[in-house]
Amino acid sequence: MPKQVLFSVSLLALGAGLAAIATGATAQETKIVVPWQKPAGLEVPASCALPDYTEPHNTFYIDPVHGSASGNGSAAHPWNSLNTITMQGYISTMPAYWNATTKSMVNVMAKAPIHPGDVILLESGNYGNVLIQGYYGASNNALAGFDNSDFITIKAAPGATPVLGNLLLDGGGKWVFQGLTFENNAPNLHSRAYGFLVAFTGPHHDIIFDSNTLLSQANTSSWTQADWRANASSGIDDYGGSYDGATCVTMTNNMITNVSFGIETQRSENVLIKGNTIDYFLHTAIPYGSNHMVIENNLMTNRIDAGDIAEFHPQFMRGTPWGSGSPAVDHLSNVVIDSNIGIRQTDPNLPFTGPSMAETMGFDIYNGFWTNVQVTNNVVITDTWQGISYYGTYGLVIANNTLLSDGSTPDIPWISLGTSQEGGVPSNTVVRNNITTTLSVGSSSSIVVDHNLCVPTNGKCTVVTINSQGQTVWNSKPGTYGVDNVVT
Repeated sequence: MPKQVLFSVSLLALGAGLAAIATGATAQETKIVVPWQKPAGLEVPASCALPDYTEPHNTFYIDPVHGSASGNGSAAHPWNSLNTITMQGYISTMPAYWNATTKSMVNVMAKAPIHPGDVILLESGNYGNVLIQGYYGASNNALAGFDNSDFITIKAAPGATPVLGNLLLDGGGKWVFQGLTFENNAPNLHSRAYGFLVAFTGPHHDIIFDSNTLLSQANTSSWTQADWRANASSGIDDYGGSYDGATCVTMTNNMITNVSFGIETQRSENVLIKGNTIDYFLHTAIPYGSNHMVIENNLMTNRIDAGDIAEFHPQFMRGTPWGSGSPAVDHLSNVVIDSNIGIRQTDPNLPFTGPSMAETMGFDIYNGFWTNVQVTNNVVITDTWQGISYYGTYGLVIANNTLLSDGSTPDIPWISLGTSQEGGVPSNTVVRNNITTTLSVGSSSSIVVDHNLCVPTNGKCTVVTINSQGQTVWNSKPGTYGVDNVVT
């Protein structure tokens, strides 16, 4: 069963919360159910599998510098190519097939050295672009290989720095990738990777991607805006697709820098995005459109303006369902966004900070129909009014968040609700214990707004309420409005 957790207020929220109490606003507890488990070491969504490294397993080695194709995978005689291992019959997970001539099952990989449960250690060196292709297309919507019965782990050897150009896992199950570096400033990394350094496509499940480093290139100090547009790869793409989809995808503790997009998940189920840092990004740090997901404790900083705002509007997080295609997905549910920090600029020498047309939006949903979304304990420091904006969401909790303006523009970040582009109407919503510069959510029998603190920035602070005649009232004078909503 999911564990009930009472979230603590962020440090900034705590300080201002005390100020709210001093001025008459009483903090309220908000209990949130968080659907993930926390085992020692790796974390995965609830009901998803974990590797058990206490079980007997073999450890194999790959060394692109000192290894050999004729090696046996031992520490003394390592192999030299990860692609050889994944594509040339070294892994015993390809299903047996029926031979119509001999009238028997044939297991072509019966003698393959690597089995589910084993660990592959990568020594330092360049591994190029790596393809793990377990899905061959189509007709039966099934996994054709690499659907492991137990986890196979690919990780850096102790003290080693293996560098991959990119990774495309095209279908498969039970893989762990840990401690690897991905570096490539060619956006067309692979015909199906769509410019991402790491892509999980086709039907896939139980993928754990933890403590890796991803970057287009280490030093971008000489890049112009045109260079950023041409050379910035994106980070991680988890795409369930329109076939069997994906489930149990974990992306945790990764460092992602100098990229276009950060971490994207679409059409998956049971997703955990936690503890990642996304620094120096062009567009959206975390675009999401999956069900039953947790986005927690991520840090997003230093948004680069590459001058292509007409194509993508930048933001820290954006919920965007796939409303077209087959099957159409515009109804999504059970999303927890907790304890994340989005700061538009932490580097005083950040290049291309952008004109007002390139303001960096906070956390938002504008499309589709969403149910049971919880936005709690987050901090947003940015330069536009779209601080926390949720449209078309039923069963929404916005609690214990802190929004501040960084002073670079006259705009100040708001908390706002509205109707989605597809007609979804916000209802069954609680907005509580937040610190913001403007609160524009109204109030009705289905929207509870209480104990929020409005702190002036650039001399502006407004709480929007609805009077007894159903009229919208913008309250900017110091005082208490509604149920302990305080303008200081």
